[in-house]
Amino acid sequence: MSSSRRPSFFHLSTWLPLPALALAALLAALPAHAATREQELTPRDFSTLIPIETRGNAPVYRLDLPFLVYERSRLSPLRDVRVFNRLGQAEAICINAVESLPEPAREHAFPCFSLRVRVSPDGVALLRDGRDAPASGPGRDKNEEYETRGLLVDFDQKRPRFDRVRLVPGETLSNSAAGPDGQRGSMLSTRLYVSRDLQHWSLAARPSLGRLRVDGQSLEMLELPVGELDQRYMLLVPAAGSELFPVRELLAREKAKNATPVQSVRLHGRKDDKAGGFGYTVPRGLPVLSLEPELDSDNVLLRGRILTPALLERRNARHQVARRQNETELVWEERAPLFYYRLGGNGRDLRHSDPVPFDRNWLGPENNAPLLRDAPFTLLLRLRGDRAEAPALLVRWARQQLYFMAGGPGPYILAVGSLKTEEAADTRDAALRELPVQAAPARLEMDKLHAQTPPTAYAETSGGQRLLLWGVLLLGAACMAFMAVQLLRKPKE
Repeated sequence: MSSSRRPSFFHLSTWLPLPALALAALLAALPAHAATREQELTPRDFSTLIPIETRGNAPVYRLDLPFLVYERSRLSPLRDVRVFNRLGQAEAICINAVESLPEPAREHAFPCFSLRVRVSPDGVALLRDGRDAPASGPGRDKNEEYETRGLLVDFDQKRPRFDRVRLVPGETLSNSAAGPDGQRGSMLSTRLYVSRDLQHWSLAARPSLGRLRVDGQSLEMLELPVGELDQRYMLLVPAAGSELFPVRELLAREKAKNATPVQSVRLHGRKDDKAGGFGYTVPRGLPVLSLEPELDSDNVLLRGRILTPALLERRNARHQVARRQNETELVWEERAPLFYYRLGGNGRDLRHSDPVPFDRNWLGPENNAPLLRDAPFTLLLRLRGDRAEAPALLVRWARQQLYFMAGGPGPYILAVGSLKTEEAADTRDAALRELPVQAAPARLEMDKLHAQTPPTAYAETSGGQRLLLWGVLLLGAACMAFMAVQLLRKPKE
């Protein structure tokens, strides 16, 4: 009577299918892990979604980046900015500064003041009307020492940027008196003086000026030598025995230059007693050019220091052992002095300081350390005095544009602000910089902005799939080890 033997639980045939099952589970888990990596580039991984309005079917589009994009970005400089198409696929993008464009030539009108002056071999001096001038010294030529009326011009802060300066007469040639031969106008020699303080004058040039109209033809020589106007004040004096024709104003044209396209935003600060100053939130990825305090009253002087956050490593070994999780601390580092004033009256600004230049490296745009990224403020002003409220700050930055390839179907959305703070993938694509096609303009529909937060199990999703993968790997390794042991113990037939 034959009896059938059941296979033992530890028999090789029982465990032989397990390695195959483990391998199949491993292959099934790998696509899940790959899908997890692909999910890093989906719109749901960003905190802000902004629709993009495009027109036509261009291969490449460009759009201006507003301040909100820098403000919502968490990984500097704009490393968590993406463009997605309708299928949820990320498009190739590139962020570039807007090219500098030549500024249009502008003319500034300066008033001319008629003043009484005294010219001598020692120089020129301003006189008050109604005061007798000192008599000429003995042995001096009266042609070298005389009194007349000159024209005074104050260029203020505009003087270094001129490429053309000319006088505007106060009357037309048709209204001036005609000479015996019907000629109108005249020519005269002048002396051009410059000064910094209205007291010490230096002779800069001897230009010949005038206007003539003969037989219906006009000839005007009203331009002044620009290269000599290197001081704040200018004084034009006629030669001895002549008078200047009436002058209404002086027109000065700025030099042509390539100007960086600039955008600006007004930021309001808050007093921070712990830091000892007024804090402002300036995005670290913002290419800041200058700062300018906006004062709410006249005759105000601000003096202080500009500070930005920095990381300081602890050098005390005991502290490092006691606080292994926090080996660095956030401190405020002084960057530059702040000096700004505004002088005026009756609601009209007469003079004010130039904007304070700002080095964009002060904010450390390439450093995405958590302490810097989550700091409450990125800029601190420590002002002298007992000012209670923070002054508004006008921040100017270099304008930037984002280029993206329209590879997939639209509509497109701009995603900003990584919800995975540990991810810092680069957004640049060098291929877009060398495309022979011209990018079409696009714009952000800011009124349709959508903000989103991480899902409830957002943090556990990646970790759970990682644990599943490791579990399958360990199970497969254990099964293969057990099978090897069984093969070694198999009795010889």
